[in-house]
Amino acid sequence: MRSKHEEDRATRVILVRHGQSTYNALGLYQGSSDESVLTEVGRSDARLTGDFLKGVVFDAIYSSSLKRAQETAREIIKVTSPHTQLRVTNKLRETDLPAWQGLAFQYVRENFAQEYRLWKQHPHEFWMEFSGSVERQGGQGRQGRQGGQGGTRGPHDRREWGLGGEGGQGSSVAPALTVNCQLSSRSVASALTVNQQPTTNSQQLDKFFPALDLYQRVREFWQEILPRHRGQTVLLVTHGGTNRALISTALGITPDRYHCIQQSNCGISVLNFPDGSLESGQLEAMNLNTHVGEHLPKPQEGGKGLRLLLVPSGTNAAQTQNIARFLKQVRIDFSLNSILDSYHITVQQILQHHPETVQFEVLREDIPEAWQAVIGRRSIANSQQLMTGLVMASEETIARLIGHVFNMNSDVSERISVKKGMVSCLQYPGDRHPPILQAMNILTTQNGSSHKSDVGWAIPTQIFS
Repeated sequence: MRSKHEEDRATRVILVRHGQSTYNALGLYQGSSDESVLTEVGRSDARLTGDFLKGVVFDAIYSSSLKRAQETAREIIKVTSPHTQLRVTNKLRETDLPAWQGLAFQYVRENFAQEYRLWKQHPHEFWMEFSGSVERQGGQGRQGRQGGQGGTRGPHDRREWGLGGEGGQGSSVAPALTVNCQLSSRSVASALTVNQQPTTNSQQLDKFFPALDLYQRVREFWQEILPRHRGQTVLLVTHGGTNRALISTALGITPDRYHCIQQSNCGISVLNFPDGSLESGQLEAMNLNTHVGEHLPKPQEGGKGLRLLLVPSGTNAAQTQNIARFLKQVRIDFSLNSILDSYHITVQQILQHHPETVQFEVLREDIPEAWQAVIGRRSIANSQQLMTGLVMASEETIARLIGHVFNMNSDVSERISVKKGMVSCLQYPGDRHPPILQAMNILTTQNGSSHKSDVGWAIPTQIFS
């Protein structure tokens, strides 16, 4: 238990992804384009998020500068903190993907398959290449490497963007794209100074690494706000990619695991910094969205492969019944638990509504290692349908399993705070995509419902306990 002095120094940060946007509804890449705004569903969910967070006292509220995030933040503020000023920052905008912004997901998958594969499997190596000068903040042009003064460009100018292929070489598949880009000149100028590489072309060419740029500006954001808000509670309303980077940089997760964290529209995540420093970051909850009617997060990558529902052992009778009701409507194909403890009794109680579930028991507690051997079988990991398993293990074991997804070191139990009575969710889409933490510490309510009225003060009293 932390001392009063330690609690006074602790900083808690609640992350919320924006509500459904017009580009979300159309299945388009958004990036840092500001064309996308909230749909009516997005506005309604933002208000529900405000209802869910009502009662949490925020010392500061920050939002991305993009409209869809600001709109979400203002809907939340109306309910939770009507007198709190919204602080807008460019550092929290979404991942810059200028060559794809406005393009359909399916179009990119089909027409830029090589680049798309690199982005999904090795995001830290993925780059976009463009020609032409880019405006610095304040309208000041930059000088090209091949000589000549870059002209001033407005936010709607057309630029030529190419995509990085395998091994960091220009793609032979996709020529340079000419697209309408709405870019932050500050982000591009920053990326150019960090990621410039020599070129033999006669024309000025620059490489821009979207994931690396995002992680760099998110680190800068943490360095600004954590000293400013030591011992306070802060709300950040941002984007899926930005939240991934915020969580990753707080836990020491590297950019190559960018796609291993799921963020749903209006999903809520909670970070704790016990001594107020970035190095002390802990994940207390991730991607909670039962308050907007989503029972479990939507499976990713075509909804196939394996999904694990992780339940900590040692739950009391009330918690066990809550979990059983919460999972009543979920198809569970199998369960896995240790035979050395009384886990099997609790598992049977949770599975009382699932007579068809196949139950497996192992003779040891090294479930993470045993499970990695199981999913190594291609016939299971690459299933074209979604197979769901229930895994009961100790909090430490579940933390290790989650840490394995992120390739975290041995201090994982100090950084991943798994809680009894709650459910976490991992998906293994197959060998072409890394595993995904879909949610952590999902709140199971008293009657198994996913409505806010049944959850009440769950965020401040359960997650923050």
